Amino acid sequence: MARNIPQASSTKGYTMKKLLSFLLLLLFTAAPLQGENLTTLETAMYDKGPPFKKSTVEFSPFDTIYLNVYVGPLPKGAHSLSIEWITPAGKMTRQQGSDFKLDKDTNVYNRYFWLKFGKSGPLKSMFSGGKFSSKVYGRWTVKISLDGNFIGEQKFIVNEI
Repeated sequence: MARNIPQASSTKGYTMKKLLSFLLLLLFTAAPLQGENLTTLETAMYDKGPPFKKSTVEFSPFDTIYLNVYVGPLPKGAHSLSIEWITPAGKMTRQQGSDFKLDKDTNVYNRYFWLKFGKSGPLKSMFSGGKFSSKVYGRWTVKISLDGNFIGEQKFIVNEI
């Protein structure tokens, strides 16, 4: 009576697949370490405000661009929120910050930041034919840090007019 016995190489492959599946499962379902602070970041962008109504990620260079940031829950005490506006060329053009103090745990902090582009002067506009520098057009990134630690980013587009 012949028995179908798998070859060593196929058994090894099956075992490796099971091990890899287990490790991936462990990686994505592991509980956070005790004492680890978990902070939620929510952002929304607006071209008019406040009060903010309809969020968008596409802007004209004439718009004032608002970034509304929610972070929390946060432990009580002093905190610092920092925003970096990064141009399509990858250069930081503006940095903004907010230092704040929370009196109790599980607080959510909400703050908005804004960016407005300066128009080109009359002489530059006459030669370039544009009201704004060509450097404002494209995909921007806003980097967000809390207490000196990067916690997220928001991307947006400034369209040519």
